[in-house]
Amino acid sequence: MPGACTNPSADITGNLTICLGQSTTLTASGGASYLWSNAVTTAAITVSPTANTTYTVTVTNTNGCTASTSRQVVVNPLPNAQIAGNTSICIGSNTTLTASGGTSYVWSNNATTAAITVNPVVTTTYTVTVTSTNGCTASESRLVTVNILPTAPTITISDNVCPSTTGTISATGCGTGTVLEWATNAAGPWSTTAPTYATTPITVFARCLDNVTGCFSSSATATTAPNTCSGGASTLTQNITTCSQSGVENFNTFAGTLVTIPTGWTTSSADFNPGGYYSNTAAYVNSNSTYALGSATDAAYGAKVATSGAEATNTMTYCMNNNTGQTINSINVTWDVEQYSIADRATTVNLTYNVNGGLYGQLGITGTSLTAADIQNPSTLADANLANVIVTPRNVTFATSVPTTQQFCLRMTIANGAGSGSNAHIGFDNFTVAISCAAAPACPTLANITPNNVSITNSTCNN
Repeated sequence: MPGACTNPSADITGNLTICLGQSTTLTASGGASYLWSNAVTTAAITVSPTANTTYTVTVTNTNGCTASTSRQVVVNPLPNAQIAGNTSICIGSNTTLTASGGTSYVWSNNATTAAITVNPVVTTTYTVTVTSTNGCTASESRLVTVNILPTAPTITISDNVCPSTTGTISATGCGTGTVLEWATNAAGPWSTTAPTYATTPITVFARCLDNVTGCFSSSATATTAPNTCSGGASTLTQNITTCSQSGVENFNTFAGTLVTIPTGWTTSSADFNPGGYYSNTAAYVNSNSTYALGSATDAAYGAKVATSGAEATNTMTYCMNNNTGQTINSINVTWDVEQYSIADRATTVNLTYNVNGGLYGQLGITGTSLTAADIQNPSTLADANLANVIVTPRNVTFATSVPTTQQFCLRMTIANGAGSGSNAHIGFDNFTVAISCAAAPACPTLANITPNNVSITNSTCNN
């Protein structure tokens, strides 16, 4: 029919599925002019919808006839790209970063696994591109901060005083914001409390921990070297129970201390109560006395001997009870006299004894001369000092009778002798006592006595 309108064949082509944030170009065809639902009048339009959107175009041909068509653009969401893992590490350490939110991953270091383990030496940014099942991608980044380590500390060990007092361990070098930590094993556990030790060597470890970063320094290590005593505790006893018994007092258990005099000893001197246990590495002051005898591991017991007055003569006494059930007939005594003197003055040391509370004397003593024995003669010997302790051994035996249940006492007397100068300093060391008993009488023969008429009690004879 003349004048009838033939409608154009309207069509839209283009990518109808996009990811959020992308754009697509839709192209209309079939006419001479076009009008889109978004008011654009070109054949092609580029759109970036944020949600599923339908686009319609009206196509007009040269005859003025029109036709319309529509297309829906589907917008797929982006994957939720995430990175988990420790992003603050200490230099030399590593960290594992794990990506999620997609089905495939590509990292900035070209790794294609979801998780990567990295150990950067400087602060570094890591980026991952995540792809979802619909092909959309998203990227995420993390900055891994690399923290420097604190400086390692320096350990200082203060040796114990022989034999049992506690040594101390300390360290320096941890800076501001760090904490000093200790362990006795390289793997820990770690504590802020410094270890202590006595006579058993231990290995200690120390490190500095940064309070903010959690980084710790390399470990410093040291092994303690406790002083080894040259002797043990006193074996002197106040009650002798066997005839072969001997004992020694070397005073080493008291090294470096100022305490009361050892158990069993008595003294006439204020300077000897308490006296001093000393070594040549330190001086210990008590009353008006300064002690500096012996060595770092070998203590002696002593006091200052004044030039005049009540304390120009000092005594130390030790008493023992005969509980052997037999008569003691010989006593051997050895000891060392040690002197550190600041004066040129002769000093005498005598040993006396008594039995059952009798008078002290030297009857029956044999051995090294004791009476007026000069320990230091100012005219012949150099003055003693910390590096030159004058040691004079004494070894004597006295034959005396100490019946069973009775007591005998040994007394050492120190007195200033002739010479000019100031006080002398005297100590005793390695004091030993050994006893022997008289042989028991022979038992009487009972061969001619009818056994039924014999009753024997409390026999101490030798069969």
